[in-house]
Amino acid sequence: MESEHGMDGILAIDSGGTKCEAVLADKAGTILAQALIEPEPGNGKTHGSGRVPETIHQAIGSVMKEWKGEFELLHLTSSAGVFFFLSRNLLKARSVSLLNIPESDAVLAAEGIADGVVAVAGTGAFAHLRWNGRHWHSDGYGPLLGDRGSGYAIGREALRAAIRANEAPRHATRLTEAVAAELNYRGEREQFSSYLVSFGLRNMADRTAVARFARVADRAAVLGDVIAASILERAADDLAETVADLVERAEACDVSLPVVGSGSVVIRSNVYWNRLVSRLKTLSPNLIPRRCSLRQVAGQILHVMQHELGVSPEEVARIRQRFRFELKEVL
Repeated sequence: MESEHGMDGILAIDSGGTKCEAVLADKAGTILAQALIEPEPGNGKTHGSGRVPETIHQAIGSVMKEWKGEFELLHLTSSAGVFFFLSRNLLKARSVSLLNIPESDAVLAAEGIADGVVAVAGTGAFAHLRWNGRHWHSDGYGPLLGDRGSGYAIGREALRAAIRANEAPRHATRLTEAVAAELNYRGEREQFSSYLVSFGLRNMADRTAVARFARVADRAAVLGDVIAASILERAADDLAETVADLVERAEACDVSLPVVGSGSVVIRSNVYWNRLVSRLKTLSPNLIPRRCSLRQVAGQILHVMQHELGVSPEEVARIRQRFRFELKEVL
């Protein structure tokens, strides 16, 4: 890449429970570099392996390695307060502007929505409503007290189902073999329960190590496993209840508002999404569900352009459309 000086840039960081993504762009929305770091689960960190300093530094270092120039001003954005972990020498910029953009704002910016509900189910889970200049938030309380409908909650129930299947034939589920395969367990079936107990004692505080089994549950559900499907559907019901509670608290039940689904569970599991939409139709029929079409980093970049750089709404809309090819969510 050619060396450039005197230009402004945007570095968007999405550091979640299981991965950290970094995208470097110029102020016109041209993507200069990208990196996605997915560390091995099981690092013992309750906030997730994507948010530890080592992962964040690796993602930033990867994108900056591709950039040969120096920015005059670099707008560094994140939704997870990662700035405490940064080393200034990683950033090739004369000056840096730190912007903490809430995940809900990034999702709404990604979809070009001013007012609406954001329903997130990734490693954790929460709902947020922005309406008439006010904000309401629900859940996001962590795996012990909240995060209802999250990847962690699904993963935990998948592990419970796998161990319960050994107690009686009526609890039989594909999850037993699927969980064993995910853990690369090669011991005797009779010892699997003891192995899972040991795994649980070591890792239940680690959101990453548990949330990984949400994918396992989804694959089993797609193959027709009734127990796996019920786990995903109960989780989707939980998130729908969180959204409905939020709308009721804001006294917006009679308002037609978009509800944008985001997070890895919502985006990648059709079983979960279809149930969420169905349940929302019953609980909050005026809401209009849609999946977020762009990744978090795209929403952060668009938010900076609109609110910090003063880019016109028309130009932001054009860049958003281009991002649908360059930074789209992967189903």
